[in-house]
Amino acid sequence: FGSVIINLQLIQAKLRDMSIDIDASAFLIFRVAGKDNSIYRIPREAAMAMLFAIELEQQVIDKAVQIFVGSGVVSRFAVEQFY
Repeated sequence: FGSVIINLQLIQAKLRDMSIDIDASAFLIFRVAGKDNSIYRIPREAAMAMLFAIELEQQVIDKAVQIFVGSGVVSRFAVEQFY
């Protein structure tokens, strides 16, 4: 639309949401990693943190492909490798 893509509010909102998702999954993983070694709690919480991080990762990659539109699935860009 004749301007730099980062100036579009929808792109800024997507990038903000992606950043929040990445930080949320990282904090959850760090929380589980910092727990004491309880034999019953840690494997369950680690599995939940891993599932949460994987699902958010897929959502972030989908948003990145939406930002790059058609060129997001071309092998020249890192987004395609993540996808």
